[in-house]
Amino acid sequence: MRYAHNTKKRTIEFIVDELGLMTRKETSERIFFISAKEALKIRMGQGADLAQGWEERYAEFEDFETKFEQCLSASAINTKFHSHALRGKDIGNSLDDTLRKIQEASSVHRKKCEEARKR
Repeated sequence: MRYAHNTKKRTIEFIVDELGLMTRKETSERIFFISAKEALKIRMGQGADLAQGWEERYAEFEDFETKFEQCLSASAINTKFHSHALRGKDIGNSLDDTLRKIQEASSVHRKKCEEARKR
């Protein structure tokens, strides 16, 4: 698994140092070395002949699954509901403007009524 560690290390160096896309801390949240084949064997109950360190790799795979699911869910929500949220915001702003105009008009009308009563 030394090869995998070196590959991950080179990937992080490339993304951070050469491309400047993220910090080293961010890479720990976004770059994974996972073995889908090992995870599949474990889930099928055939994990008896796995290489040393499989527990750590499997934990990283599960972490990857969780973060990937969260990313997909957030993306789906943004994509599916973004237009609805914008429309709701527009309706709210329009309603706010209408209520403000009604309040201003009623205030003017009240003042006129009070002035008329005083006469």
